[in-house]
Amino acid sequence: MVTGRIHRMTELFGRLAPGATLDQARAELRSVDGAMIQEHPEAYSPKADFQIGAKLFHDQITSGARTVLRCCSQPQYWSSSSRVPTSPT
Repeated sequence: MVTGRIHRMTELFGRLAPGATLDQARAELRSVDGAMIQEHPEAYSPKADFQIGAKLFHDQITSGARTVLRCCSQPQYWSSSSRVPTSPT
């Protein structure tokens, strides 16, 4: 895995340079990704739909929490058999 290009599920954490924006970081990642694809086309098939992206760390670690908080901000009743919100009986 260290010397090969087979491992595909990697998460990296980094810091934006002072004054840099997330869009600038995304553009730089796309540039590096494009160079890797050109340099090693045998490892990056267009059919495989490999993707690269960047998110703010806060948004990444709280994305699931927002769903729960949004769900629980209004009373909902769940059916244990269907996992679908239902009305109280």
